Amino acid sequence: MIVGVDFDNTIVCYDQIFHRVAQERELIPVELPVNKTAVRDHLRQVGQEPIWTEIQGYVYGPRLKDAVRYAGVKAFFIHCREQGITVKIVSHKTRHPYAGEAHDLHAAARGWLEQQGFFDPEDVALPRDAVFLELTKEAKLNRIATLNCDVFIDDLPEILMDPGFPAGVRRILFDPHGQRGTGTGLKQKVSWAEVSELIPTWTAADAAESITAAASRLLALAGLTAGTPPQRMTGGGNNRVYCVRTAEGSRYLLKQYFASQPGQHNRFEAERAFYRLTAVTAPEMTPRALAWDANTRLALLEFVEGERLLAGEIGPTEMAAALEFFSRLNRGRNLPQARALANAAEACFSLEQHCCSVDRRLRRLK
Repeated sequence: MIVGVDFDNTIVCYDQIFHRVAQERELIPVELPVNKTAVRDHLRQVGQEPIWTEIQGYVYGPRLKDAVRYAGVKAFFIHCREQGITVKIVSHKTRHPYAGEAHDLHAAARGWLEQQGFFDPEDVALPRDAVFLELTKEAKLNRIATLNCDVFIDDLPEILMDPGFPAGVRRILFDPHGQRGTGTGLKQKVSWAEVSELIPTWTAADAAESITAAASRLLALAGLTAGTPPQRMTGGGNNRVYCVRTAEGSRYLLKQYFASQPGQHNRFEAERAFYRLTAVTAPEMTPRALAWDANTRLALLEFVEGERLLAGEIGPTEMAAALEFFSRLNRGRNLPQARALANAAEACFSLEQHCCSVDRRLRRLK
């Protein structure tokens, strides 16, 4: 799933900074609500529309660094990344303000995202090339279409209801003040927590449909015919596993690997390479791999019955089996299949690297 998100008034909250700037210039009464719309309406009522236009350029430029993000938006981005959902930022933003100094508004927006940790690999880890700042509304709508967004989140009903809005894209109106969605028929959400509750329900429905089709395709590659739809199995971590049955009733395991960001450890490719090694060194000690699909990060494996062992149930027999497996792998360390293996995601080859790894985990925990 690909989710597109607007930038201004959707990720960035301008209520406090517009109110603060207007107060600094003594343009509004102190008791005016801390709300961007309230500031705009007041300035228009007193005939200061040109001042309002100039303030917008100032806030979207040099004062953007003082703007805050909406509560929960970073958690939403991180959750999407962990669930394999791709997020793109698509905004309609002129390069320079309509009035006042010629601030670079695009540079200010990217600088704010940098400052807020969106590009930090240890934080949101959003790829820099996932941000699109378009000069016109038409270019924004075209970008949503070319990115093949499944969902788009915006604070402006006029964007979501525009005749040029791409057909088939689900629309979410982000309306934190509950003032814009009345009568639009749009899916209206007032917080990122609400958005975070909605997306997984759509993701689950889409995933179930795509998993069923992918399972049939992988079974066909293995010379098998699909039976009932895949059934999700519990107990996994980052990856998802399903039990699939053939038309004859035989069971197989379908495993979908966590979606890695570009440049990160690729779980799918790492495990496929590892199975190539075990097929030679310990074929009877691991499930047989029947088919692989890199596009969907899916593997079709032999189904092996088993149960989770408790600590007290692990004895000499289990220890001997583990040691035998370990030994077989290492006896084959000079095989081409072994030499083709990449280092593990957090492999350490010195005490310093171990210390750095622990430090990274502590920072992430904090």
